Amino acid sequence: MRCLMAKNQRDYILSHVKEHLLEWGCGGTTLYFLQNLKGKKLTSIEHHEDWYNKVRQVCQFSNHNFHLIEGKHIGNNASPFEENPSGLHDYISFTADNVDTVLVDGVARSVCLTMAYIKYPNATVFLHDANRDWYDYAINLYPNKEIIEPEKDGYPPLLMKLWQ
Repeated sequence: MRCLMAKNQRDYILSHVKEHLLEWGCGGTTLYFLQNLKGKKLTSIEHHEDWYNKVRQVCQFSNHNFHLIEGKHIGNNASPFEENPSGLHDYISFTADNVDTVLVDGVARSVCLTMAYIKYPNATVFLHDANRDWYDYAINLYPNKEIIEPEKDGYPPLLMKLWQ
């Protein structure tokens, strides 16, 4: 399964996980995290059943809690319309225990960033594809921000680290 995040960015996220990583959205990075978490926990939340089933086939690890929380998502991928949270209440509202690191890399990212800000105030939060300006209002909730550029020849999207 292909990772759509540069290796240095994936490793940077892993370096922040103390006990429990929560990710909204799943894919190649999910498998990479599971192969490298070393005794730590990963919880993944996915809204799309076909994609969930594909990822689940390769991500069966004892330290992984994987949740399919379907919604009537109406936006197109990689567009401002994917931000529409209508029909995604349960996906957005999901809560896990003892989360210290969050990756937002699915749909309705701005709302998920907002929920992470409220539910996990002590967590380090990462946003993939942070170069998209439609996330700005949620990014601006966080007083602390850092851009993690991809390594040379790495997959190009920006990763942003956010914390309170």
